[in-house]
Amino acid sequence: MATFQPIILTGDYVATHDRQQQALNEQCLGVVEFHFSSAVPAAQGGEVHHKQTDDGSREFAVAMWSEIAAAGLPPHGNQPVKSTAVATRSGWIDYYQMMAIVLEPLFISNQAQADWLHQNAGTLADAITAAINGTFLDGGRIGLSAGHAGKSTPDPGASCINGDTEADHTVALRDLVAQRF
Repeated sequence: MATFQPIILTGDYVATHDRQQQALNEQCLGVVEFHFSSAVPAAQGGEVHHKQTDDGSREFAVAMWSEIAAAGLPPHGNQPVKSTAVATRSGWIDYYQMMAIVLEPLFISNQAQADWLHQNAGTLADAITAAINGTFLDGGRIGLSAGHAGKSTPDPGASCINGDTEADHTVALRDLVAQRF
């Protein structure tokens, strides 16, 4: 099995692109941005967003969605893999100089999906790790970014229906994935 080194990315990722620069400085081969969706309680399903002009990022996103779906999570709509040309809210990943994807695997505003996450975070981490292993066959440095957490100004992200936050979940999931390397 290939050897991976997780690189924990912090700082701003939208305005000053600190995480993008850190990933470049650390010579990351790819980056996984951890996020969760939130909307009306009935909203459900997941998506993976990729850089719009990078075939490697698109292939990584397809592999990631395949693993997430195999873990039992449904898609949000009929196109769960989207480029930043469509998923413009994730357009900041286009500033990464290497393959980069945004995970939004489920809605933490949906009771059943939030409960699934609370009970199956390890299953989701295994799926994410499998997609990384399957994409980067020779191993290497992989940037792990916990979305709203780690920014220069506190930002908990969306509220989870179970009382915690998106940032709580992204940090926990990032750390579970990092432990699997």
